[in-house]
Amino acid sequence: MAKYYDSTGDEILNHKNHSGQKVTGHDIWLSYWVALNNKTITYDEVIQIDNNVIELKKYNKQRTLTPFKIKEGFTWKIFNKGKRISIVDKQTGEIVITKILNDEEHLDKESKKRRRKKKSFIEKAKANTWTHWATLTFSPEIAPNAAYDYEEAKEAFMEWRKSIVRKYKSDVKYMAVAEYGGENNRIHWHVLLKFNDNIKFEQAKSNKGKLLFLMNGKGRNVLDSKGKSVPKLIIPNWKYGITNFYPIYNKIERAINYIAQYMTAGEGSLPYEEQGDNSKSYLASKGLNKIEKEYLEEKAESEFLSSEERTKMREANPTFKLIDNNEEVMNKMEGFYDDKGHFHTKMQTTKTININNKESEEITNETSN
Repeated sequence: MAKYYDSTGDEILNHKNHSGQKVTGHDIWLSYWVALNNKTITYDEVIQIDNNVIELKKYNKQRTLTPFKIKEGFTWKIFNKGKRISIVDKQTGEIVITKILNDEEHLDKESKKRRRKKKSFIEKAKANTWTHWATLTFSPEIAPNAAYDYEEAKEAFMEWRKSIVRKYKSDVKYMAVAEYGGENNRIHWHVLLKFNDNIKFEQAKSNKGKLLFLMNGKGRNVLDSKGKSVPKLIIPNWKYGITNFYPIYNKIERAINYIAQYMTAGEGSLPYEEQGDNSKSYLASKGLNKIEKEYLEEKAESEFLSSEERTKMREANPTFKLIDNNEEVMNKMEGFYDDKGHFHTKMQTTKTININNKESEEITNETSN
């Protein structure tokens, strides 16, 4: 369990309040928060409809939570990469109470944060179109600083992107995730890219002049949706290390999910996490499309959906629900992306869960989508 300390640094075990009742450090910590009872946060994962066929790919986990904010006159600060959290009196600057998480609590907190960032990446990526994906590495002999320093790696990536724009006299859209290599702990980038259709790339060849293709774990060529081998391409201007560069083949969701998996992979820190809590978890072009959502009651008119699409939604009745302590906390929801990258969903009946344990991630004053 988390431990709590007062302004003198002494651990708070049992105190007595003005009524003579015993209160714990946890109770005192909660006293600095106030519930925003008129606001809710809604989390959702959704099912897609691809090519007019409903595909039940995910189940919706939807909870309406009561968020909390810090009481007026106080603020909170995070130290030691989120393991130590202190509430501070704004007027005096004094730390009034500190919470220190144990290793298990801290790991759970960081894991939830990574999952939220991964979901944000996937949603934005699916609202845009992509033509290629790439892995860009740093050789310690060529780029000794960028191979191990995230800020240097970011600078190298952005310089490369600028060189591509100059080369093709055309903008290049991107979303990029950094990862430490498992064997050598060197930074490399996993990237989604969108080039103009008129830009063509040369296929890579072996030392003996043999054309190279994407291969699976069994040493066989990977085939696209048309049954053709996926060519390995030469990406221009990357001068820092080895690259893997391929066109998007089959469904674009596979490429997106492949890149996104590196945002939660591994037990150690991810490169961006070494830069502090405010560091962005991925790099992305300016002006990318954002998913637009609308939540509809059964008889409400939709700003986006045709009557045929609404009928399709109604016919896809929920087939799954999860009961927890006699409360329904999970159900299925239908939705789809249109050709503009907009995502559409239909609200199903959900339960409101009153959260009174402010130890959870929901203590921050976030707003719903």
